[in-house]
Formats: sequence, structure tokens, C-alpha cells
Amino acid sequence: MSEQELRDAIAAIRAELDHLEGLTEGNRESLLRLAGELENRLAHPGSPQENETLRRELADWVRELEVSHPVLSTSIGRVIDTLALFNL
Repeated sequence: MSEQELRDAIAAIRAELDHLEGLTEGNRESLLRLAGELENRLAHPGSPQENETLRRELADWVRELEVSHPVLSTSIGRVIDTLALFNL
């Protein structure tokens, strides 16, 4: 996945969050915050520790959303894999 494809994937996650039902407002806000962090990380790479923390937070969301929102969970999982490739 290229950097542009990663940006597109983040945009797709944002779009999914806008229309997703059954997600608490707090969870939606947390996921939107993480999407913003991802976009920021592309523009300004963080330290390895910061990057690992972000990937861990995203992985926690993947596990939480696997059953209730599998499409969103899969999208976030792809972003995590790409972040690792970019070392972000």
C-alpha cells in the first residue's frame, strides 16, 4: 500500500465512522482522534515508541470491533499493517 493508499484508507475509515450505527459517541470520537493521529503521523513521523503505542491502540480497536463492526475492524487492521511497513 502506498502512502496515498494509506491516506485513502484513513479517509475511508472516517467515512465509515460517519455512517456506522451501534457505536457509542465516545468510541466514535476516540476512533476519529486516532484517524487524526494517523494523518498527523504521515506528515510528522513520531518516535518508535509513539508509533508502537499508536499501533497498539489501533490493534485494541480491531479486537473490540471484530464482531460488532467487522468491515471497520478489517479496514483498521489493514492500516496497522501498512503503518508497520512504513515504520510509522
